[in-house]
Amino acid sequence: MKLLTRPISDYKKIYNDLLWLDSNHKLRFIVEAKYNDRNKNTRYYASEFVTSNGSYVYLDLHYHLSIESINRDEISGLKTEFNIYNANIYQFIIALENASQWIINKAYTNIFAKMANGEIKCIAEIEPIEIIDVFKHKLTIQPGVLNTDAKNESGIVMFIDDSDPIFLNGAAFMNFKYFINNFNMHSTAMQILTWLGRDDDAPQQSQTTFAQPKRDTFLTRVNAKERKDD
Repeated sequence: MKLLTRPISDYKKIYNDLLWLDSNHKLRFIVEAKYNDRNKNTRYYASEFVTSNGSYVYLDLHYHLSIESINRDEISGLKTEFNIYNANIYQFIIALENASQWIINKAYTNIFAKMANGEIKCIAEIEPIEIIDVFKHKLTIQPGVLNTDAKNESGIVMFIDDSDPIFLNGAAFMNFKYFINNFNMHSTAMQILTWLGRDDDAPQQSQTTFAQPKRDTFLTRVNAKERKDD
């Protein structure tokens, strides 16, 4: 049974929603099945090359995690996002580890206090943790409190640039941290692309999943045909 109705080459990106952080933000994993290089040429995640020395397959996987807003900004019309690539994943993991100390380390039990009216407040001055992604978006992490008619609890607040806060209580934040620590981006990207498979039924397979052959591919095949004809 085929789940996709179009050839794989028609798809540019595969989106995988992983976690809801709140009602307006989710953690998403994005894999690019094809992309444009610096010369605006379309490249696929795998390229097939045939040379005089043999045949080769070259994998070039593009993928990243993204914390994204669901709603678009009323002024810019854009969604808020913070992107996590291989280049900054370790920095992100360390930031979450440091922030988790505000929850599990007894040295930080004085961060929050419950007032006489039952309201919880953040009373300690804690230096926020800031991370910058490759697109210069800033993620700020700090202790925070959610006070509504339905809930009154302490936890962690995250801001992407100057967007609305993302509040996670202690348990939700530790679950988020655990998920990030155990998520393997490269292996997951490979599994997703393997699930997509190749267009085996397509008449021009090299033009669907794989990039167009280079010039030496054509020359090699022509020379081989000429030798066969001789």
